[in-house]
Amino acid sequence: MDRIIPLILAGGRGTRIAGIYPDLPKPAIPVCGKPFLAWILNQLSKADFTKVVISGGHLF
Repeated sequence: MDRIIPLILAGGRGTRIAGIYPDLPKPAIPVCGKPFLAWILNQLSKADFTKVVISGGHLF
């Protein structure tokens, strides 16, 4: 069986957070000093995933 490749949905306009971070895509918004997407990628790496597909959208 082929290995699973995670899919991260990272699109959207981020209208609820746009007032605070108008020029950043949602995945790049800092959480505890790191972009939110970095937290997800770190966890996937710890789970031994070597490939990831990121579906980006607005500002990404």
